[in-house]
This record gives sequence, C-alpha cells and structure tokens, in this order.
Amino acid sequence: MRSNRKPCAGWGGARQYRPVLLVGVLLLAMAVQQWWAEHFGHLDYVHMMRWVVPGVTLTGRGFQTILSSLFVSILGVKKGR
Repeated sequence: MRSNRKPCAGWGGARQYRPVLLVGVLLLAMAVQQWWAEHFGHLDYVHMMRWVVPGVTLTGRGFQTILSSLFVSILGVKKGR
C-alpha cells in the first residue's frame, strides 16, 4: 500500500539553516569592515581569525544545508508520466 506522505515531510531543511547562513555572512562582513577601517593594510591575525573562521564555517554549513535540502526535494518529485 502506498503512502501519500512526502519522503521528508517535517524536515525544516533550508528554513532551519537560513539564519546560520545569514549569521556567517554577517561575521564575514564585519571582518571586511574591520579590514576596510585599517585601509586594507596589515591586521592582527589572532583578532581577525576570531571573526573569519566562524563566519566561513557558518556560511559553508548554511549553504551546504540549503543545497542538500534542494537535492532532497528534487528526489521527492514524482514523474509526470
């Protein structure tokens, strides 16, 4: 007997990780703003890495989750024939 339920119903997917992506982009923007304040010169690496590493990690995690949500939803699409 076939179920009418979608394969991944109830999984938040992209909506759940959209804030993660936005926070990551915000952290990277803050790092670029600090670099701009220094006229794109030399920076204190220890201080900047505290902004850049979490920013890149959160941005990558959010982007990967949104793409995986897209691919999982494509797998759930039924053929028209």
